[in-house]
Amino acid sequence: MASSHRVHFFHLIWSTKGRADFILPKMQEPLYTYMGGVIRKTGGTLLEIGGIINHVHLLVELSNLEHFISLIRNTKTSSTAWLKQQYPECKNFAWQDGYGSFSVSYSQLEATRAYIQNQEKHHHNQSFEEEYAKVLKLHQVAFDPRYAFD
Repeated sequence: MASSHRVHFFHLIWSTKGRADFILPKMQEPLYTYMGGVIRKTGGTLLEIGGIINHVHLLVELSNLEHFISLIRNTKTSSTAWLKQQYPECKNFAWQDGYGSFSVSYSQLEATRAYIQNQEKHHHNQSFEEEYAKVLKLHQVAFDPRYAFD
């Protein structure tokens, strides 16, 4: 084959530090728009974003895997600074140190998109910790619940 062709889709998940309730409804849309811009500047495409008051889910397309770590680091770092600048009530805002990253096949993009769009519904009867543990188990990720959350 004379050339390379790549496309990768990721379902990314991270919470606020200690699952603190920082992301108020009035902040969600501006924050999500800002995060999409950071992802574009890092070489990715934000396909879907959603969450609730203490965490976000992102569906991202990234063709160049060399930019993967930068995309996550830049998105978290830049959005932290932006939130603190835009919203005085976020002066102590921080994202958790870690994150979840799960590959998504093309055939599952719409299902993943729908899942992300329905975060409010998912969290009527389950916490972020319960949801995240389910996702880890679904992807057969070995984890110790004592260290999965900061």
